[in-house]
Amino acid sequence: MINPTDLPAHNDVAVEVSRVIHAPITAVFDAWIRPELRKRWWACGSCDVCEIDARVGGLYRIGTHDSGKGQAYIAVGEFQLIDRPTRLTYTWSWQQPEDFVEDSLVSVRFEEVQNGTRVHVTHSRFATQGHASPHRDGWEQGLEALASLLESEV
Repeated sequence: MINPTDLPAHNDVAVEVSRVIHAPITAVFDAWIRPELRKRWWACGSCDVCEIDARVGGLYRIGTHDSGKGQAYIAVGEFQLIDRPTRLTYTWSWQQPEDFVEDSLVSVRFEEVQNGTRVHVTHSRFATQGHASPHRDGWEQGLEALASLLESEV
């Protein structure tokens, strides 16, 4: 039987997540592209793989190992746009596990607002809602961890 969440809703299913982080825009942007900062919030602070070449055409590899499941979760991609401190766009594929999403696109906008920075993440090019939903949860958890990190340092 086919699960309805596995059927394509559109050719380009996307998730969007937004959050205000009470920190300066440059601090929020830098926490996204500087490996020593990214690993402190990515995967809720359990990031143990973090290689980032933050330039257009530069590659990244980021993720974690779940020792309880014996599984690695490693995302890889290439930076398409870097407009410091307001925009990032990069490709996203899962190196591990191999059966996860390939060739999706992440666009991040950073906007100065009163008392901080609004971060808006759009993760697109999913084939199905079933592939998109776990990524929404991941981005929400990631932004929560980023806020916790940066707001504790302000």
